[in-house]
Amino acid sequence: MTKPITFIVLFLVGALVMFVFDNTFTLFIGMFLQLAAVGIGVFAIATPGFLDADGDAASTPQQAAGDDA
Repeated sequence: MTKPITFIVLFLVGALVMFVFDNTFTLFIGMFLQLAAVGIGVFAIATPGFLDADGDAASTPQQAAGDDA
C-alpha cells in the first residue's frame, strides 16, 4: 500500500518543484522526481495480484452487441 502513496507524493512534490522554482537545478530535480513517480507507478500496477484481478475480469464472456433475444 506504500507504492501508491509514494507515487502521489513524488508526483506532487516534483510538480511543485518544477512550477514554483525557476532554476535549472530545480527543474532537473522536478523532472527526476516526475520520472521516479512514473517508474514507481508502473511497478505499483504491475503486481501479480493486480494483474490476476485484471485477467479475471477480462476472461468473463460478454454478450455480443445487439444480441438481445
